[in-house]
Amino acid sequence: MISGPDVGRIGRALESVKGWTAEQIVVVNDNVTDGTDQVAAKLGAKVFREPWKEHIAQKNSAAAKASQPWILGLDSDEEIRQRRRLPNRGFWGSIRTRRSRKNLSRR
Repeated sequence: MISGPDVGRIGRALESVKGWTAEQIVVVNDNVTDGTDQVAAKLGAKVFREPWKEHIAQKNSAAAKASQPWILGLDSDEEIRQRRRLPNRGFWGSIRTRRSRKNLSRR
């Protein structure tokens, strides 16, 4: 997860994926002073402060810090709502692009 000054929203974002993984990583822009990093740390996230590069570079920086084989990339103002979660029926989800849709098989 990448974050700017989102102290009012980052808690909901992290809570929405709580229990999905043992590791949550948040990369916070180094100029953030509103306590966003402290909220994330209290919720168990590993927090890294870095200068803002640009959106994709910041996402890549967060992904590079992950130790798990699967990564769910969210921004701090996004959350996964319960009704949007897929039931466990042998697959984890799907990837949709403009050109194709591929199911991710459980292995």
